[in-house]
Amino acid sequence: MPNRTRNPARPSLAPLIVGLCGGVGSGKSAVAQLLAGHGARVLDADAAAQAVLEDDDVKAALVDRFGPDVLDDARIDRSEVARRVFGPEGAPLKEWLQDLLHPRVREQLGAELVAAQNEASPPWCVVLDVPLLIEGPTQDWCDRIVFVDASAEDRRERTVEDRGWSTDELARREAAQASLEDKRVRADHVVVNRGTIGDLEDAVQQLVHALRSQGRMGAEDPDGPRRGGS
Repeated sequence: MPNRTRNPARPSLAPLIVGLCGGVGSGKSAVAQLLAGHGARVLDADAAAQAVLEDDDVKAALVDRFGPDVLDDARIDRSEVARRVFGPEGAPLKEWLQDLLHPRVREQLGAELVAAQNEASPPWCVVLDVPLLIEGPTQDWCDRIVFVDASAEDRRERTVEDRGWSTDELARREAAQASLEDKRVRADHVVVNRGTIGDLEDAVQQLVHALRSQGRMGAEDPDGPRRGGS
């Protein structure tokens, strides 16, 4: 006789996939962590890249291309790699490095995304903190894209003063990315990061309200706007 005492599980809605973009030093990671505080799951491409750099075949390829100086106590020295890739003659090196790393990083992020989607109680939102979101295919995974808007002065302070970069290095790294205007045009939402941390918290709170509302609309309307997803 069938057991009728247990109610069937309610189907879970698929999480909204949100990608973050913005200028170098705009505060994307800060926005990601605030979204995590609202129950979102953050997938960090930088952390995935760090894990990929520990693969033996990746290490071997980097040493073969750059020489043993890129090793620091048997680990890849990311600052040394960046110094060469973002140097005046670094364009071919950057292209080679992206071809080596980016497919692996996307594979890892994709696996983490599928795992989150397949959880019994998935998060309401998965955030992709990907530095080159607009420049690569990862943007096609997103239901919504958020542009983090910060002043040039604030971005310079976070990179030149806090990270120890030179202004030339900041300029070269920004030149290697899509323009701020291109990122803003492609975004569905803008979070302004030009004030205090309290101001940013308020802006993220408003973003969460908008995302949750639109996420419910998208789930109820199969023809609702989507950028692709997985």
